[in-house]
Amino acid sequence: MKALLTRKIRPIQIFAFAALFAIAGATTPTFAQNPHGKTFKDWKAHCNSATGAPAVCVLVQDVAFKKSRKRILQFLIRYLPGTTTLIGDIILPLGIYLPSGVTMQIDDGQTFEIPVEICSDGRMRGCRARFSFDDALLASVKSGAKAIITFQDARQTPVPVPVSLAGFTAGLKAIQ
Repeated sequence: MKALLTRKIRPIQIFAFAALFAIAGATTPTFAQNPHGKTFKDWKAHCNSATGAPAVCVLVQDVAFKKSRKRILQFLIRYLPGTTTLIGDIILPLGIYLPSGVTMQIDDGQTFEIPVEICSDGRMRGCRARFSFDDALLASVKSGAKAIITFQDARQTPVPVPVSLAGFTAGLKAIQ
């Protein structure tokens, strides 16, 4: 949060981002280049391991504008090391309106509120909202077709971003 406060945010940039989203209208999943990753429809599994250490795996989907290919958000799923606890991280652009947090709705079901934990212009370059899966949420995501992730821009205008759930269940099995 400190990085966000010490850096001048230009509200017009965020407004332009939201306007561009509305004009572009459509998004598409994209993937970072990793020749060792395996694709599961709209999700990609990445596993890294140091010599002799157990593999650390993550399921990821980058959502970007179709025309510009500029990333809107990144959705990462992983197990906490040594546990069966499944964690979701949503990386959002810098300059979002923080008090409203983030919401996630699976298909037309329940809406889940997710707090934004931290914003940084370092390696993460964005704001992270983190949540853990309970049995009901996991079942909903596994059986769903899409999630709508909504955050607010600097003008407090909601920005809904569709995230495909195609391939989620197969990808999840791959990272267990």
